[in-house]
Amino acid sequence: MWKINQELKWTSIEKLQEEDAGNKFKTHKLTKAHVELTSFSRMGVSLACQALSMSVAEALDKLREDERFNDIIERDKLINELSPYTSIEDSRFEFLEKIVLGYFDNWLKDVQARRGKFSPTDRKKMFISMESYESLHITVHGFCGAVKYCLQKLNVSSVDARNFNQDKLEQEFGSLRMSEGSQNNPTLHRAIQRVMSRHVSKSAALPPKKGNTEARKRI
Repeated sequence: MWKINQELKWTSIEKLQEEDAGNKFKTHKLTKAHVELTSFSRMGVSLACQALSMSVAEALDKLREDERFNDIIERDKLINELSPYTSIEDSRFEFLEKIVLGYFDNWLKDVQARRGKFSPTDRKKMFISMESYESLHITVHGFCGAVKYCLQKLNVSSVDARNFNQDKLEQEFGSLRMSEGSQNNPTLHRAIQRVMSRHVSKSAALPPKKGNTEARKRI
């Protein structure tokens, strides 16, 4: 990846993981699973999020001098950032739609305008994938629009962003996939049978240990 004459190479992530492998006091969550990816682990969004997390960024000293991220570093401001949304005038909407998305928009422009003989494939490697870029825009605009609608049209007193997601839906499908074992392409009839079985078992059906959502309490 490249942005404004700064490069982030995968070898840097690998070296960081190797150097801190035996350090129990390390500040990041990188493990071998993050750097030695398999075809299955590549589907895990959580690994990518942790590899490009703030703790990794701080370890690499990439964002320490960027004032836009001071509120993430300061603990007291971080607590305020996690509080429920209670007004459509909340400054976090502007932060998400203008600063966060603007950051990636400017990054893409910098890559496209970078001088030099770079092939389209080379420029793609300097930026996040276009699928991630488009998904980020959809997620931010969708989230901000939905929260504002709840506050303004439905007269909801507050919206907690940690619960305003589709984690339960993903956990449901995760349990269905886990129950199928090695069967990756169940028929419609088979899938309906599994759904009916889960309705019968109810809370006895455990959610998957790994996935793209926060873990629920297991029985």
